[in-house]
Order: sequence, then structure tokens, then C-alpha cells
Amino acid sequence: MHELRPKGRVFTVGALATTCVLLPSPAFADHGTGSSDTSVNTSAKRSGHALESRITYSGSARGSGGKSSGNVTPVGNWTPPARWYESVSAAEFKKKVEGEYDEVVNDPQQPNYAKSTTGRFRDIYKDGKYKDYNLDDADEGNWWVSVQNPNRLDDPAAFTVVSCRSGS
Repeated sequence: MHELRPKGRVFTVGALATTCVLLPSPAFADHGTGSSDTSVNTSAKRSGHALESRITYSGSARGSGGKSSGNVTPVGNWTPPARWYESVSAAEFKKKVEGEYDEVVNDPQQPNYAKSTTGRFRDIYKDGKYKDYNLDDADEGNWWVSVQNPNRLDDPAAFTVVSCRSGS
């Protein structure tokens, strides 16, 4: 008696899951019309696979009525999310995507559908809609990349990955 196996189903489910995880979603930020007497400093650095971002906020915490709300303190039970988004330049985004592409396609342990999906993802930004990662338009906006919280790597919410372009 012959055994029936759903070979196509495993491939289809794997390819669909990988594609859903890697597909980009565009996001744009409006310039807004508000004013502020605050200053915000941002910085970022990268070392190997680790990316660190920092936001420093200083200035008035006054409401629209001119009254101070006092010192700003974090909520006591707040914990960082499993994943968040960070802004990277077009050159940084290109380096990240190309590095991940090389890592996946040169790994003999990776299945063919992972290599194929990674190649298609790369093609969107290299030769597709965005043409060379939008390096020619680098001064018009940044790419937003999803970053996993290193303290919550086992959390299912840490596996939602989206990259998007913001611009003016």
C-alpha cells in the first residue's frame, strides 16, 4: 500500500509564511503643524548583528494651557515591546538586506524556498520598485526596520517583521 504525503502543502505553507513575514508595508509620517519648546536628540550605532538606538528628550512638559505637568516619569508596570521599529538610512538598509541575503543563500542548511523568498525580497529593493534601495533619494527619508527585543526572543510577537520607507 502506498503512503500519501502532502509534499506540496508543506512547501506552500512554508513559502506563504516566509513571504508574509518578509513582505514590506509602506509607512509615511506627516510633518505635523505643532510647535514645541523641546529638543530631542537621537543616535544609533551598530556592532555586528546588534543595533542600538537612543532617544534623549528634554524640554518643557507643559500642556496647551501653559501649566507644567511636572516631571515626566515612566509608568511603573511598562515593559518594552517584543519588537519595535527603528529608522535607518538607505545605505544602512542596503547593507542589512544584502548581508541577510548573502547569509541565507550561502548557507547549505537553508531550504530552497527560504533562499528563493530572500532573493525575491532583495529584488524588490535592489532592482524592483525601489531601484538600488532608493539611494538616489536618500535625503528624502529613511527606511524603518523591525528590531527584536533581545530580552523577548522567544515571544511570538517578536517574529512580526516589516520594513517600510518614510519620506517627505
